[in-house]
Amino acid sequence: MIGFTGIGMVILIISLFLPSHVRVSKSILLSVSKDSVSNSLSQIQTWQHWNPLLQDKTTAYHFSGDNKVSWKTDDNKTNTIALERLSADSIIVVITSDNKQVFQSGFNVVKNTDNTGLTKVDWWIAEDLKWYPWEKFYGLFSESLKETYIDNSLKSLKQYLESK
Repeated sequence: MIGFTGIGMVILIISLFLPSHVRVSKSILLSVSKDSVSNSLSQIQTWQHWNPLLQDKTTAYHFSGDNKVSWKTDDNKTNTIALERLSADSIIVVITSDNKQVFQSGFNVVKNTDNTGLTKVDWWIAEDLKWYPWEKFYGLFSESLKETYIDNSLKSLKQYLESK
């Protein structure tokens, strides 16, 4: 019994030194005008062309205008993605599951200063973790998963927009 308690305490102490916030950011340069990129990102329907989260053929996606989509998961939860344009260069993505925010995300779109024909897209995802040890350890693994997801999605976005 003391062994399990000791192991639990060691895990708890180690988790206290792990970050309670995960933030991942990736960028890509596109050979598309800034306005075209911003317009495409701010219209959630176009996300089906490049974002794997909205490409499941077995899922019924329900679009509400240009900035919101929702769908039911296999365990009957309602997931929602809503877009909020902060400025001409910035879009915030609010992702919820059963009306609880899962994490924050957003895009910054800027004209590249080195070459006027290129547009830089920054995509970031941030997640606050609870103090529980399993949440902190989850954060270690989720960072690499989010990086891979963002990287692959940005490559798909580039391919989609540059082939239009």
